[in-house]
Amino acid sequence: MRFPKRFFKKIVVYVIAAGCLAWVMSGVRFDELLLHMRSMHLWWVPAALIIDVLCIVSHGFRWKLLVQPVGSVALLRTIQAIYTGLFTNLILPLKPGEFVRGYLLSRWMDLPFASILPSMIAERIFDGSLLVLGIGLCTFFVSLPQKIVNAGVIVGAVILLVIGLIVLSAFADKKYSTTHTTDDVGIRKPIRRIKEFLSQFSSGMRSVWTSVRLLPVLAASMLYVFFQVLSYWMIMKAYGLHVSLWVPAVVLIIVRLGTAVPGAPANIGSYQFFCVIALTLFGIEKTMATGLAILLSLVFTIPILILGFLAFLKSGLTVSELRKGRTQMTSR
Repeated sequence: MRFPKRFFKKIVVYVIAAGCLAWVMSGVRFDELLLHMRSMHLWWVPAALIIDVLCIVSHGFRWKLLVQPVGSVALLRTIQAIYTGLFTNLILPLKPGEFVRGYLLSRWMDLPFASILPSMIAERIFDGSLLVLGIGLCTFFVSLPQKIVNAGVIVGAVILLVIGLIVLSAFADKKYSTTHTTDDVGIRKPIRRIKEFLSQFSSGMRSVWTSVRLLPVLAASMLYVFFQVLSYWMIMKAYGLHVSLWVPAVVLIIVRLGTAVPGAPANIGSYQFFCVIALTLFGIEKTMATGLAILLSLVFTIPILILGFLAFLKSGLTVSELRKGRTQMTSR
């Protein structure tokens, strides 16, 4: 009996998640862990949740700006799509939420998914650029491990490569015309779909990078990152840690780098693993670091569970549609 590759991928993902959790919980003194939890300053948690929601609002505003060149969309729609995608990542492995939010926006805007994809790539370029900038700034104030600095260099190189490919595909080569000739009649349907996808993608990429207002997008990106750092700092305050903003900034950078690879639902295992690794760099004892990692993951799951579930219900999507969503998205 042969099992599909997808099955083995899931097995690997869950084994890695279990291994990460086993390491996180190893050596933890549970009596001290409970003591830390009981002595929390809970009034910081609602403030952190509000900031976390503002983080998604700034994300939605940035996406609205980036997608404007190909069509108009309401801010509430981009926010709803983002929350639906985040909720999807909570219940399914391998982070399909990115594709889900793009699919939803393409459906609401009555556009092909390939026309929305450039705006999502642009988001990642801005995020990656700020991540590299953050690593550079943190090195002036905090002693970072060489592996983190090397990771920043790699991310920067990848960003430059992606930008080069974008320029090449969007401007240097316009052979993917949206008009069909008689030669297309004999082309098989899958090849014709690929040509259409490349045509729509190239057109959308040119629109994003020639028409978008970069300063508002950059401002929204910086707000997005600042709100994330601030919400982490507030949870640290709730946990009894009195640190500067550079500490949550470094923790956020390491967690983002560590969880960039698709993993288990809600990044369970990998999130806690890299969070503990980051916190122990600052001399925080492992039991305390583990409690804070658990608290961070629980607190920031709450708004996604509530608002994400409501956004998911309102979107009209079904779980079965989510499971085969990637095929549907690329066929639009």
